Amino acid sequence: GADSRAYAYPEFEFGSGIVHHAGYLDVEAFLSHSRRYFESLGILHVGHFTIPDHKSGFSQIEINGNVADRIIDCTGHQAASSKWFGYLPFALAKGELLTIYCPGLGLSEIFNAGFFILPVGNDRYRVGATFEWDELNDIPTDKAKTELLEKLRKWITIPFEIVDHKAGVRPAVQDRRPLIGRHHEVENLWLFNGMGTKGVMLAPLMADQLADHLFAGKPLMEEADIARFSKYYHPK
Repeated sequence: GADSRAYAYPEFEFGSGIVHHAGYLDVEAFLSHSRRYFESLGILHVGHFTIPDHKSGFSQIEINGNVADRIIDCTGHQAASSKWFGYLPFALAKGELLTIYCPGLGLSEIFNAGFFILPVGNDRYRVGATFEWDELNDIPTDKAKTELLEKLRKWITIPFEIVDHKAGVRPAVQDRRPLIGRHHEVENLWLFNGMGTKGVMLAPLMADQLADHLFAGKPLMEEADIARFSKYYHPK
């Protein structure tokens, strides 16, 4: 086990608990392996595509010589400023993460107390995350670093080193539900978005929902269908 002096255990006013059978997804590794897998099957083609600015551009969608029946916009927070989906009530939130190197900490479980410490191997730990609603970009800030370090130093009592600092924007929505479905005017333009802070858990279910809708005609969940925001849409 870890040296008892490596981290502190302040008293929790309402106690604490352990969640069994829990884990996390290494998103970068998952996406990398998935990309290679689908490329090996010949069903993933990587290239640049710009969504048309006018409805007439959707009448014939051709990518690398292939005619596409539909475009599904999966551009995350960028959809909030797009011509076609900018009307939706996004509630974007920037978040920042640190990765620290801390030999001797010996923490093997994910720790959560208003922030998290996640062991990722080789004495490295991911620490996060912050929330920022105004400066919506992927630029790491000293403000967020300071906030995370102040929290971290209340728990870790031995030296550590920051080895990485990342920032990103969560594509959250005002009603905290995903955004999937067809554009109100453009029949072959669809959206897959709005997973917010729960993308790892929501994306597989929402992908099944959209695939079943497109290929088997099954209805979308009303809570996730962008049709719930039809009153916000004004044709341009």
